[in-house]
Amino acid sequence: MCPQRYIYVSVKDLAELTSEGEVENGTLSGGSWEGTVLRLGSRGKSVEQAQFWLDTLSDYTSEIPALTVDGIFGAATERAVRAFQKLAGLPVDGIIGQNTWSTLYAAYESIESDISTPNEYPGKPIRQGDRGSTVKLIQFWLKIARTTYSGLANLSVDGIFGSGTRSAVETFQRYFRLPADGVVGRNTWNKLQEVYNGVANNLLSPTLRPGEYPGVLRRGSTGTPVKELQYYLFIMAAYDPSIPTVSIDGVFGPSTESSVRAFQRKNGLTVDGIVGRNTWDALYGQASVLRLSGPVVTILRLPYPGTPLTLGDQGDNVLYFSSLITRIAYYFETIAKVGLTDTYTVVLQNAVKDFQALEGLPQTGEGDEVTWLAAEALSLTLLSAAGPESMEQQGYQSSDITSAGSRVRQIQSWLDNLGNQTCGYPHTDVTGVFVQEQADLIAKLQLDNGLSSTGVVDNATWNLLKRTAQQSHPKED
Repeated sequence: MCPQRYIYVSVKDLAELTSEGEVENGTLSGGSWEGTVLRLGSRGKSVEQAQFWLDTLSDYTSEIPALTVDGIFGAATERAVRAFQKLAGLPVDGIIGQNTWSTLYAAYESIESDISTPNEYPGKPIRQGDRGSTVKLIQFWLKIARTTYSGLANLSVDGIFGSGTRSAVETFQRYFRLPADGVVGRNTWNKLQEVYNGVANNLLSPTLRPGEYPGVLRRGSTGTPVKELQYYLFIMAAYDPSIPTVSIDGVFGPSTESSVRAFQRKNGLTVDGIVGRNTWDALYGQASVLRLSGPVVTILRLPYPGTPLTLGDQGDNVLYFSSLITRIAYYFETIAKVGLTDTYTVVLQNAVKDFQALEGLPQTGEGDEVTWLAAEALSLTLLSAAGPESMEQQGYQSSDITSAGSRVRQIQSWLDNLGNQTCGYPHTDVTGVFVQEQADLIAKLQLDNGLSSTGVVDNATWNLLKRTAQQSHPKED
């Protein structure tokens, strides 16, 4: 059997991907439609969400009036909705149905993407006296968190970090076991974002903080703890095709059990499909690292199986191939959405035909060698470039996957330098493709330096490698 091979590629932050609402199963987004029409007299979390988007848009579009984010759909909110609908070319009725909701969210995301990476830490602590959109976002996250955790402070979303906001931050920090200094540094920012994501997607119960063990979960279990479990499994599946993705529906059925078993098998745990404390802690810990990881992630890469994949084939090769097509379909609307599957279905066959048409290949619907390599090249390049527009700027060619390896070669160069300077670290070939031995070196480096030993090059590991190289080869004057 060939050894497992990994490639390290640049990837969008998972929170950014899920915030776009583009997931195969379940809903993982503050922007996903929950099915409730909002109109004059409506109240609650969804109203607060819409008001926040409208109020943010009002900062950039004078036609939309500013709003108080209070969760009450009053006359002012109705006027803002009508103004937005008029600008967007929608029926002007002042009611937020699915079309208005989705268009409103897309407009908000467009503005956020133009300014910076959505929800990205601004690079410096935010504290009393600060003003602006970043403060407004913090206040909104605190307000949404309070809809589940009633002990948190209620406050106005006005973009002014005054004493009330400082007090609210301190209360949040105490509840989530952070140093209560009233300053939003990176750790508090990450926890705010984690809690907001959990509350917005109904993943958290009022009695449990994110990641707190809820008790044994097994097939037949239902409810919010199961949804939280499924969310962490979703994160793992997004980074590792060997773990099947699941629907985030709060029902522990056969697919959730299968995903749990795959995670347990991958991590040397008892493979029983039951989520006890060891499985829960391992899953939350790894999902947390990946959720906050920086520019690089490991992806299992399989060689072409030797014969074309065709209708009815089953197994890991089909699962891997479907993960490539699924990732490509995320970016290209002409390709049918298929999702991860270990069976070569008619749906996958049709998606392959769509991909072959995109690449100018014979539209056989089979996973032959040329199609396999083209799909792998495009899929990995999409991960590196984070979108077709970036590929065009890089001069992408479908038969060339070297664009996926520039960061890999940098990492390998630093590892090789480490091997030249430090006992216990061997020579590393700079090839652009990581083998398992190099992933193991990353895990050793992390362990030796007090980092989580994941084998994934996150921001902390990247910076550690860079510092080591700079210490070995200081810049000349």
